[in-house]
Amino acid sequence: MNSLRQVAWALWVPLTALAVWQVLATYGVLNSLFFPRPTEIVRIGAEMAVNGELYVALQSTLQNILIGYVLGCSAGLACGVAMGRYAAVRRSLETVIAALYSTPKLSLFPLLLLLFGVNDVPRILITAIACFIVLAFHGQDAVDAVGRTYPEVAAVYGATPSMLVRKVYIPAALPTLFTGLRLAVGRAMVVAISVEMVSSNQGLSGLIWLSWQSFAVEKLFVGVAIAGLLGAFFHVSLRWLEKRLIPWKTVAAG
Repeated sequence: MNSLRQVAWALWVPLTALAVWQVLATYGVLNSLFFPRPTEIVRIGAEMAVNGELYVALQSTLQNILIGYVLGCSAGLACGVAMGRYAAVRRSLETVIAALYSTPKLSLFPLLLLLFGVNDVPRILITAIACFIVLAFHGQDAVDAVGRTYPEVAAVYGATPSMLVRKVYIPAALPTLFTGLRLAVGRAMVVAISVEMVSSNQGLSGLIWLSWQSFAVEKLFVGVAIAGLLGAFFHVSLRWLEKRLIPWKTVAAG
């Protein structure tokens, strides 16, 4: 019952908005050239799924997002834990990562194109850089929040430095790290789709852009809707994983 209630709370706003949109478009209050009925958009989306057009677009975008996300988050987590654990690492890297954070990610893309050529590698790397920065800062803050008491107690009982990282710092830092993971997946989607928009006619961005150029408004809305649904899916999936790995946080939150 609690799960059904959560689903209802999550869906009532978008479903209400779609219902209002459907009524307004049906009765001509909204111009159907620019705001086609949601049922028509769903019909076109189903046709695109059947003929494979949607699959091709999704495959390209998901590849860049997932590979870049995994690489960037893995490296960012390692770097963040190291910055939080060792002062020398923090002093060496914190300013560089802060500079990268404030640099528009799309401005780095031409440099990556020069280095790696016009292929998927620059698109994956720019996504990985965006995720790396988010996890590096969240990892550092998470380790800082652990404090000194738990590591000192563990050290008294013979914990080695590697054991401290695996058994003390990472478990205690998981709540903050999952916040970083959720923020990073949103950043990955924004960067990956934006880069596709300026560098490729493939993926969801290619679908959206070509639909705009050909005034295929239904397909344009399908592309935008799929991007939003992907973001919601990743968010819900990470929330589910967080509840499984950090049950004490759910209990504490009530």
